[in-house]
Amino acid sequence: INEWLAVKACDKFICVNPLITDRIRATYPASATKIDTQTTWVDTKVFSPSPFPQDGGLRIAFAGRLDLFKRPPLMFKTIARLRERLGESVEFHYMGTSDPNRFPEFDAIRNAAVLHGFKSAQGVAEVLSSVHAGILTSEFEGMPFSVLETLGAGRPVCAVHLPQLESVIKDGVSGQLIARSSDEDEMAVRLAETFIKTRASIASGAVTPEGVAAQVSDFTPAKQLAKIYGNHRELQNRRYFGQRSTLAA
Repeated sequence: INEWLAVKACDKFICVNPLITDRIRATYPASATKIDTQTTWVDTKVFSPSPFPQDGGLRIAFAGRLDLFKRPPLMFKTIARLRERLGESVEFHYMGTSDPNRFPEFDAIRNAAVLHGFKSAQGVAEVLSSVHAGILTSEFEGMPFSVLETLGAGRPVCAVHLPQLESVIKDGVSGQLIARSSDEDEMAVRLAETFIKTRASIASGAVTPEGVAAQVSDFTPAKQLAKIYGNHRELQNRRYFGQRSTLAA
């Protein structure tokens, strides 16, 4: 009922990803023209491409909370599978304030993990410049900051498939997506394989920092904030002419 009232009463109804936008438009076709998507953005002045480390290792990073919907056990199992395949050159770099020790699966990679704790945006960018790739195993997301920032820093991301990631994670260019499965162990094996493929593509020069960063060119503050300012100008114009104006999100 709240959703119906919001859609009917507002001038603009803003959703956090295209999947939600499509659902709301399909549910309320008469209001489709005022339902739109507003994603997040990456500061490309802070997160800019830099050369890959040339030490022969494989360092994988994740920044954010270790909420259950992000499936940390799958993330840790993937690193463990990589350690089995590639040895001690594999490292997991975590930036965030969550405690990974609460997950039993973390025990297997404790010696391979570097826990950076809280980092400012500049600090996250500095850590990303020292790794080779990022990881995402979430059940659902909007457009994740961690993915946009990692790609902006020129680092490919290997992730479990989410439809909205298709626009920025391109196989062989900026990482790879794997299909979702009910078998977590099988997904960990497949995700590990994508990192091995990505590592080879980095070594061959097929994946470059500049090519990775180019995938988030539509997610800059200039482009995304322009949409927000455009909505506000439209609402203010309506208010100036005496029309009722509300914003539901």
